[in-house]
Amino acid sequence: MQNRISGNNRFGISFDMEYVPGDYSHIIESASEIGIDWVRFRFDSRGIEPQMNQFEWEFFDTVVAKAIEEDMQILGVLGYTSLWNATINPGNGEGVNPYIGEFYPPFDYEIWGNSIYQIVSHYKDDVHYWEVWNEPDTGVGTPYFGHWQGSSQEYAQLLATAYNAIKRADPTAKVILGSLSNPLHSGTKSNSNPTFLDEILTDETYPAANYFDIIGIHFYDDPENLRARINEITTTLAATNTSNHPIWITEISYPSDGYKVDREQYYCNIISTDMIANNASSIVEKIFLFDEYQILSIAPGKCHVRE
Repeated sequence: MQNRISGNNRFGISFDMEYVPGDYSHIIESASEIGIDWVRFRFDSRGIEPQMNQFEWEFFDTVVAKAIEEDMQILGVLGYTSLWNATINPGNGEGVNPYIGEFYPPFDYEIWGNSIYQIVSHYKDDVHYWEVWNEPDTGVGTPYFGHWQGSSQEYAQLLATAYNAIKRADPTAKVILGSLSNPLHSGTKSNSNPTFLDEILTDETYPAANYFDIIGIHFYDDPENLRARINEITTTLAATNTSNHPIWITEISYPSDGYKVDREQYYCNIISTDMIANNASSIVEKIFLFDEYQILSIAPGKCHVRE
């Protein structure tokens, strides 16, 4: 197949089930057909545990089974907070906008940890990589946009709680530090905390340096900036003796603002590994392509990839 990716189990596709609930089967099948070996999606707390200790597994059981059927490995994102345990409105969560309330820290971290333990235990035969939250460095000063409406100290506690629960449920599992949207200190995202990683790694009570196996980042930018972002991450990790931890780019796509690009060519460059090879080091173990519709609509034969 001319468009088949050859990446030594390096490429994945990332999508949010919330936006494509009926299309996940097609996305997984199509990604598998072009040689993508991994799939990343969020195990939505609101859907899995709508009330405390009331677990509804059926939907995600079918998604996991489909990925396994296509011989794909799964990176599961854990989050967000179930509304009945969110600090914005502890209790039953009634009257809270779920797209805001779920981004708040849990009211009870022990209950959060038990929820994580139950999810990982349920899927431990099929899912061995778990990412704790998504873009926890966003949300600063913007209550209506940003995935974490808590402090860096509260995320450090969240990560430590999840790490312990995951390892207790499946000692072989790997924990990914929730992917950062803007790892560069000089970044321009107005709703992100540019020193977030430094703060959580050195937190006095729950130093994140002790509670992750892999660090995740997102990249929506000019390809020429990729090496700088990777270097920034490795330098920050080195300060806490965690530079040996692999980096996974769990979302990579064309820039969301400012940078004009041929979107199909951008993905072709990623798929052919040219952009990755030219702009980052081998420390980047996995690359998850984002925007499934753009990826799967690339014209046959357009990308001349390596076999």
